[in-house]
Amino acid sequence: MYLHQYWRDERLSWSPHIDIDDMTLSGEFSQYVRAFRFYHFSGLLVLLLKSQSKHQLTNVGFTSTLACHMDLRNYPLDSQNCTVEIESCKFDVLTVE
Repeated sequence: MYLHQYWRDERLSWSPHIDIDDMTLSGEFSQYVRAFRFYHFSGLLVLLLKSQSKHQLTNVGFTSTLACHMDLRNYPLDSQNCTVEIESCKFDVLTVE
């Protein structure tokens, strides 16, 4: 599964005149991402740092185990639709723009 995210976060902005080579995330961050296995996670940080605006765009690959009820009566000529909802565990919809 690939997750494409776009958001605006005032806390992730900085002056374009300051040269930033890297960014460190707090240990608290890891408790929110341990449910997934991320691939090329360092690429996420690079994408965050390339944009000096408050608008952030990430493209992250990850794996997760999901349950989906399937109707297999017409297998192998069937078609399935499984809805996946991904939410923030820390911010509500009013906080995240």
